[in-house]
Amino acid sequence: MTWTDTLTRDVWFAVRSLVRLPLFAAAAILTLALGIATTTAMFTIVDGVVLRPLPYPHSERLFELLQSYPEKNLDRWTLSQANAAGYMGVKRCEGFAAYARTGVTVEEN
Repeated sequence: MTWTDTLTRDVWFAVRSLVRLPLFAAAAILTLALGIATTTAMFTIVDGVVLRPLPYPHSERLFELLQSYPEKNLDRWTLSQANAAGYMGVKRCEGFAAYARTGVTVEEN
């Protein structure tokens, strides 16, 4: 008996079993559909966020500057405005940009 014969018999056995138990077949198909949909959604998110390069020329050369603040036991601290302004004139950088993460609360009156 070859492996194709074994595979054919297994497939026919699975089909006959699923036809005899339609509720189990529906649950199995629904479980597979949800699993495939979840995997597709997660890959789409990972692909867009992690795998694709940033939309900048030479994006592998981008970096983030952080400073430490040992007085407050902080190993990583964002740059202050004064420190960011001091880095603006560094000759080894082609460009420099600073940003701030701030929150905004919108309330309806």
